[in-house]
Parts: sequence; C-alpha cells; structure tokens
Amino acid sequence: MAKLKEQAIEIFDNEIYAKSLQSKELNKDYNDLTSQLRELDHKIEYYRRDGDYAEVTKLKRKQSELENEIVKLDDKLNTDNFVVTEDEFERFYSAFDSELSEYKAKHQALKSEMNKQIDALKKTYHELVENKNNAGRIISRERYVANEKSNPGNINNLYKGQMLAHEINLGDGNKYDEQTTPRGYAWQLEKALDAVSHDDFQKYHFGKKKW
Repeated sequence: MAKLKEQAIEIFDNEIYAKSLQSKELNKDYNDLTSQLRELDHKIEYYRRDGDYAEVTKLKRKQSELENEIVKLDDKLNTDNFVVTEDEFERFYSAFDSELSEYKAKHQALKSEMNKQIDALKKTYHELVENKNNAGRIISRERYVANEKSNPGNINNLYKGQMLAHEINLGDGNKYDEQTTPRGYAWQLEKALDAVSHDDFQKYHFGKKKW
C-alpha cells in the first residue's frame, strides 16, 4: 500500500519532537543550575551563622553568576527554537486529520474486501462439507459391513448412521489434527495472518522500514 505524503510525521520529526528534545536538554541544565543555587543557599547560611563573611561574599558572587545563567537559559527556553508554536500545533493536527481520514477510508475498503473473501470462502467450504458428508454416508455403512464381515451376526454390531465431522477422515490426519473443520481453518488463517503482522512488525523493528 502506497503511503501518503506524511506531512504530520515530517512536522513531528523536524519541528515538534526536535524542539521537545532541545527543550529537555536545556531544562536539564536549568535544573542543574537550580540545584547548585539551592546548595549555595545552604552554604551561605552556614558561613553567615559561622561569621565567615568573606566566604559569604565569595559565595554570593558565585550565586549571582548562576542566577544570570538561569536568566539566560530561561530566556532561551521561551524562544521559538525551543517552544512549539500554535501554528505548528495547527499544521500538525490539520495534516494528521487529513491523513488519518484517508487511512480510515482505505481501512474500511480493505475490511469490505476481507468480508468478500470470507463470503467466497464460505461457498467453497459449503462444497467441502457437502462432499465430506456424502463420503461419510458410505464410510458409516462400510464400517458396519467390515464389522459384519469379520464377526457375522454380532449383536454389538450396530449401524450408527450419521457421523460427526471429525470422524469423517479423507486424508486430514487424526481428529486432534483435523484441518478441514471451522476450527482447523481458523487456526490456519490465524497462523497466516499472524505471520503477516509479525513480518511487517519486524521490518520496522530491525530498521528495514522507517517507523
């Protein structure tokens, strides 16, 4: 399936997410500075109580330098290079809504196609069931005949009549490995569809396709 222009992803990658990462880095620096200021406050208070005003003066000078750095960082954090603008939000959601609506429309069309395939499968399966039951009609009689042949007149030799689906084996394996019952086909289909999902996931997971 061909992808859309992916404007929403481009806006996210190149603008919103990029700014978010840059902002987080600055915020880490900002938090480091505030931690240093908090530590300085404790030291200043300690030396003030101790009467060491020379050390207090030295620490206050350092405190002033840190405060100036925080002001610069704060100003920087509020610039357009680090703040996602309203225009960027609007352009992202405009592209997102437009692109998602197309994916939803495609999804509904593919769901409809899947349902058509299921209807076609039902027709084929109906023929398979009819054929299997017709075979079962003669198999049930053959079993009675085989018992009668090996043990004529045995009172325990009873004609059963209609057979259960798993009892009619036309080369499908034992009843626990039956592949032509609804459960058997459901299992096969689940395996096949899981393989498709897994393969496509792996392409993204191992970088063969860009997420």
